[in-house]
Amino acid sequence: MPFKKIVCVLGTGKADAAAIATAFALAWPAEAHVEALFVRTDPNETIPMLGEGISGALVQEVMDNAERDNNARSAAARRLFEEQRLAAGATLADAAPGPGGPTAAWVEKTGRCEAMVAGAARLADLTVFPHTPESASVDAVVMLEAALLTSGRPLLIAPDLPPATVGRRIAIAWNGGAEAARAVGFSMGVITRADEVHILTAPTGKTDPASAAELAGYLAWHGVRAKVREVATSGESVGAALLRAAAEVDADLLVMGGYGTSRLRELILGGVTRHVLNNATCPVLMAH
Repeated sequence: MPFKKIVCVLGTGKADAAAIATAFALAWPAEAHVEALFVRTDPNETIPMLGEGISGALVQEVMDNAERDNNARSAAARRLFEEQRLAAGATLADAAPGPGGPTAAWVEKTGRCEAMVAGAARLADLTVFPHTPESASVDAVVMLEAALLTSGRPLLIAPDLPPATVGRRIAIAWNGGAEAARAVGFSMGVITRADEVHILTAPTGKTDPASAAELAGYLAWHGVRAKVREVATSGESVGAALLRAAAEVDADLLVMGGYGTSRLRELILGGVTRHVLNNATCPVLMAH
């Protein structure tokens, strides 16, 4: 199924421009709708953090500062959205079916960032996030975690720089697990249109390399002629080896399962997932 509604989370920092550009690059082939989502922090939520005995004047000052920060981040994110929308030739539209061609809308919500993003992601075919390096803000990491673990939908992490293409040369990180299978299933709309598909498998105690050939056999039923590549991991982590192999085949999209069982802020994501999130230089499509 093609991605017809794409949500792009904005307002997290300097990587926003690449994220919205990536969303529009994905929208073009399917004439999809891109919804730029900005979550405003509710100033009232800052009050309990101040504790008791704080003067009313100080409470008001904190709330005013929070609202000024909301307004500044919103204005910056919206400027980027409009620039990229015009560059992509996308028409503003608030409801389906739209005028034809790629369409877009700007949406602002107020509340807990993880709840707002997860709710939006559940009603989207794909949610695009800016790149999340180790230095990313807590809010950016929490929103990504919420989408990955609680939305039931796929997400895509954009690279630092806007990619020239997305989905022409696809690498699939395959270990035979349910998460990887879901990622492949969600991605079939782009996989079947790709010029090249490479299946990357890193033999470990939990991964049988033979299952990669079985995936290639499955994709063949969809008309996809995928190449299987066994990735050596001597001297480097599995995550680093997969990113290296994806770069060697010049992949402009990496499809993989995302792993985790508790809060990201408590270092919940598996080593492979965490390494890829922090270091990928091409768009990464993940599902849990």
